[in-house]
Amino acid sequence: MAVAPDGGLDAREPTNHRDDGYVTVELAARRTGEARAINTGKRPVAYDAPRWSKDSKRLLLTPKTEIKQDDWRTAGFIVVDVAAGIAQIGRLGDGSIPNDDFF
Repeated sequence: MAVAPDGGLDAREPTNHRDDGYVTVELAARRTGEARAINTGKRPVAYDAPRWSKDSKRLLLTPKTEIKQDDWRTAGFIVVDVAAGIAQIGRLGDGSIPNDDFF
Protein backbone atom coordinates (compact mmCIF):
# COMPACT_ATOMS: atom_id res chain seq x y z
CA MET A 1 0.00 0.00 0.00
CA ALA A 2 1.11 3.56 -0.70
CA VAL A 3 -0.51 6.70 0.72
CA ALA A 4 -0.81 9.72 -1.60
CA PRO A 5 1.23 12.75 -0.48
CA ASP A 6 -1.94 14.78 0.09
CA GLY A 7 -3.25 12.00 2.38
CA GLY A 8 -6.46 11.53 0.40
CA LEU A 9 -5.97 8.12 -1.20
CA ASP A 10 -4.36 4.76 -0.63
CA ALA A 11 -3.10 2.76 -3.59
CA ARG A 12 -3.34 -0.94 -2.84
CA GLU A 13 -3.87 -4.36 -4.28
CA PRO A 14 -7.58 -4.92 -4.83
CA THR A 15 -9.62 -6.60 -2.14
CA ASN A 16 -11.80 -8.29 -4.80
CA HIS A 17 -9.74 -10.02 -7.48
CA ARG A 18 -11.22 -10.06 -10.96
CA ASP A 19 -11.69 -13.20 -13.00
CA ASP A 20 -11.58 -11.57 -16.46
CA GLY A 21 -7.78 -11.66 -16.76
CA TYR A 22 -7.11 -8.05 -15.76
CA VAL A 23 -4.84 -6.91 -12.97
CA THR A 24 -6.07 -3.79 -11.19
CA VAL A 25 -4.87 -1.26 -8.66
CA GLU A 26 -7.38 -0.10 -6.09
CA LEU A 27 -7.54 3.54 -5.06
CA ALA A 28 -9.32 4.01 -1.74
CA ALA A 29 -10.39 7.27 -0.10
CA ARG A 30 -8.80 7.33 3.34
CA ARG A 31 -11.68 9.24 4.97
CA THR A 32 -14.63 7.26 3.60
CA GLY A 33 -13.06 3.94 2.54
CA GLU A 34 -14.77 4.25 -0.85
CA ALA A 35 -12.63 2.45 -3.43
CA ARG A 36 -12.41 2.07 -7.18
CA ALA A 37 -10.34 -0.33 -9.24
CA ILE A 38 -8.36 0.71 -12.32
CA ASN A 39 -7.16 -1.82 -14.91
CA THR A 40 -3.38 -1.95 -15.18
CA GLY A 41 -3.01 -4.76 -17.72
CA LYS A 42 -3.66 -8.42 -18.37
CA ARG A 43 -2.17 -11.33 -16.49
CA PRO A 44 0.47 -12.73 -16.18
CA VAL A 45 1.80 -9.25 -15.53
CA ALA A 46 1.77 -8.18 -11.88
CA TYR A 47 2.90 -4.82 -10.51
CA ASP A 48 5.11 -3.66 -7.69
CA ALA A 49 6.44 -0.51 -6.02
CA PRO A 50 3.56 2.00 -6.19
CA ARG A 51 4.92 5.56 -6.12
CA TRP A 52 2.84 8.74 -6.10
CA SER A 53 3.60 12.01 -7.87
CA LYS A 54 4.13 14.92 -5.47
CA ASP A 55 0.76 16.42 -6.44
CA SER A 56 -1.10 13.09 -5.85
CA LYS A 57 -2.51 13.18 -9.39
CA ARG A 58 -0.56 10.24 -10.81
CA LEU A 59 0.63 6.87 -9.60
CA LEU A 60 3.64 5.01 -10.99
CA LEU A 61 3.69 1.20 -10.91
CA THR A 62 6.36 -1.23 -12.09
CA PRO A 63 4.83 -4.21 -13.93
CA LYS A 64 6.64 -7.54 -13.60
CA THR A 65 6.49 -10.81 -15.51
CA GLU A 66 7.54 -14.14 -14.08
CA ILE A 67 10.01 -15.86 -16.40
CA LYS A 68 10.11 -18.98 -14.27
CA GLN A 69 9.21 -19.68 -10.66
CA ASP A 70 10.55 -16.85 -8.45
CA ASP A 71 12.42 -15.29 -11.39
CA TRP A 72 10.72 -11.96 -12.16
CA ARG A 73 11.66 -9.37 -14.77
CA THR A 74 10.72 -5.70 -15.07
CA ALA A 75 8.30 -5.37 -17.99
CA GLY A 76 7.99 -1.58 -18.19
CA PHE A 77 6.08 1.05 -16.27
CA ILE A 78 2.46 2.03 -15.69
CA VAL A 79 1.28 5.59 -15.07
CA VAL A 80 -2.19 5.87 -13.54
CA ASP A 81 -4.08 9.13 -14.06
CA VAL A 82 -6.15 9.28 -10.87
CA ALA A 83 -8.76 11.81 -12.05
CA ALA A 84 -9.36 10.07 -15.39
CA GLY A 85 -9.22 6.58 -13.87
CA ILE A 86 -7.00 5.20 -16.62
CA ALA A 87 -3.61 3.56 -16.76
CA GLN A 88 -1.09 4.12 -19.53
CA ILE A 89 1.32 1.24 -20.00
CA GLY A 90 4.86 1.65 -21.27
CA ARG A 91 6.34 -1.72 -22.20
CA LEU A 92 10.03 -2.48 -22.44
CA GLY A 93 11.18 -4.56 -25.37
CA ASP A 94 14.01 -6.15 -23.42
CA GLY A 95 12.90 -9.16 -21.40
CA SER A 96 16.26 -9.44 -19.66
CA ILE A 97 15.90 -6.46 -17.30
CA PRO A 98 16.19 -7.75 -13.73
CA ASN A 99 13.62 -7.35 -11.01
CA ASP A 100 14.07 -3.59 -10.47
CA ASP A 101 11.51 -0.87 -9.83
CA PHE A 102 10.84 2.52 -11.39
CA PHE A 103 10.79 5.49 -9.01
